[in-house]
Amino acid sequence: MGTPGGAVSALERRAVAGLFWVALLAAAAAVFTMAGGSGTFDAGPLQVSVRNPTNPLIGVTIVAALGVWLVGPRTFLAPAARLDVVLRRHAWALALAIAVSVLWASVALGSFVAGSADASGYLNEARLWARGNLHLEPRMRAPVAFEYGVQPLAPLGFRASASGDTLVPTYPPGLPVAMAAFTRVAGEGAQFFVVPLAACVLTWLAFLLGRELGGPLAGLLASAMTATSPTVLFQSLQPMSDVPATCALTLALVLLIRPSVGAALGAGVAAAAASLIRPNLFAVVPLLVLATWWWEPTRHRSLARTVAFVLPPALVALAFSAWQRQLYGGLTETGYGPVESLFALRHIGPNLRRYPVWLFDLHGLVLLLAPLAPVLLGRGAAAPALERGRAVRVGWSALALFGALFVFYLLYPPFDSWAFLRFLLPALPALFALVGVAVVGLTGRLSTPVGVIVWLLVLIGISTGELSRGREVGVFQLQRTEHRYVEVADFAAEQPEPSLFVTLQHSGSLAYYTARPILRWDWVSPPEIDRALEQLEASRVTVYLVLDDWEEPQFRSRFSGSRLAARLDAPVFTARLETTVRTSVYLVTAPVSPRLSGS
Repeated sequence: MGTPGGAVSALERRAVAGLFWVALLAAAAAVFTMAGGSGTFDAGPLQVSVRNPTNPLIGVTIVAALGVWLVGPRTFLAPAARLDVVLRRHAWALALAIAVSVLWASVALGSFVAGSADASGYLNEARLWARGNLHLEPRMRAPVAFEYGVQPLAPLGFRASASGDTLVPTYPPGLPVAMAAFTRVAGEGAQFFVVPLAACVLTWLAFLLGRELGGPLAGLLASAMTATSPTVLFQSLQPMSDVPATCALTLALVLLIRPSVGAALGAGVAAAAASLIRPNLFAVVPLLVLATWWWEPTRHRSLARTVAFVLPPALVALAFSAWQRQLYGGLTETGYGPVESLFALRHIGPNLRRYPVWLFDLHGLVLLLAPLAPVLLGRGAAAPALERGRAVRVGWSALALFGALFVFYLLYPPFDSWAFLRFLLPALPALFALVGVAVVGLTGRLSTPVGVIVWLLVLIGISTGELSRGREVGVFQLQRTEHRYVEVADFAAEQPEPSLFVTLQHSGSLAYYTARPILRWDWVSPPEIDRALEQLEASRVTVYLVLDDWEEPQFRSRFSGSRLAARLDAPVFTARLETTVRTSVYLVTAPVSPRLSGS
């Protein structure tokens, strides 16, 4: 071969290029394992196991040293310059591939089940929208006069209407309306595809946002962080509103940063949709209005764009107010209760101890780079598609958006599960875009060959770290865990009528999958449940009790000494998959023997 730094033949260049790619692959494997990844891969007749960084690090050191010794550092790193050109030119295609992979994963791993309160609540409400009547009649008359009227007969996701004689949904209309539309167009089952499609579009929008702020490599990193975020993935695997709301709000940001009045109007429509899906997002609309005004160089254009943006959310806010008055009886009354009861200063302390820990635990300390993005943009360290001054202002606005949403939810009731980081999800893609800008700005200070290598390894490390943490916290177990709702519903549907199911967690799924009436044990007292059992037994109604294993201690404590608790013996049906929640069905009264097929 040629001497170091001397002339190199074409054959030698190809050989050295091979060494470069081997070294890069070894470096990627090392970062992959250091970030928590591991696996076994087939390479032709060989099986390669990647479980720790030691061997890859030794490999990259030897191969890189050999290549540099043979041809010198500049020639050895020449393929990296070509890689930089390819990545920038085809970033859109790579981001599109990432978005499609998110769609595939959401469909392949998603639960597609009307399971917990949120999932069953949205799906049950979607059926009401499809039939054009949001008032649900209880499936049986109350066996006794309950203190809370018809509320004990309401499945999760429903509450007594303002009139008190029917049940109405507690969830906002945005997602159920979309689900109902999908069902009307594509038939039953199509409603489950709303969230996977939203996750796909969201990943693509994160790329567009990052590209506008910091160029194609920033966009590519933003899309990868979105696609591998445990929070995004977990919410994309179940029929809930978080991903669609985030998708709509991110679309509003992508459109709003464009300078035309038409784009501002489109952003307003998207912001209105986000607010209908999650009404708490009405609170960030004023911040976006201020941002619209601040970004524009002239007052005339600022006024026109601000009016165009404000109009759709304002009209939707009026319609939503009418919705609240009609269903719940008051402007400030929501499906979750009065607005004033949902927010309190006493919640700040507990939430301040939870949200930051969850945020950095699931997404890494790399999020601390986000505040650097506007600074680096201002110093010309990144090449945004936008005019530089506008990009700087958008960057600061994105940080303000995240901060506003964070402060908003500090006042919200605290929860004990990392899954409630989903409340901050609408601001995360913008935060990921800023991280992308910061990484590009910092790696851009290096020489082009070294900078693109570092950028690529950072992307691999962040994505692998997020996926590994998601696997550890059970993101990909959801499909197995949620299947118990279908198993219990299948058992319930087989039972002879008349039958009633006393339940809490399974009330929404039983309402969705069966025509069986339910009685919510969390809304009745021990004397009430005993009187109800007497009436039901006299009417020859078969009564079952459905409990998840985590509910059983609460139930036994609440109803200790009651006739209902005394009748609990061995369950007549158990839905249980390995490593998931166990659900038991108990026979309480038995005028007719239960059908135990499939138990």
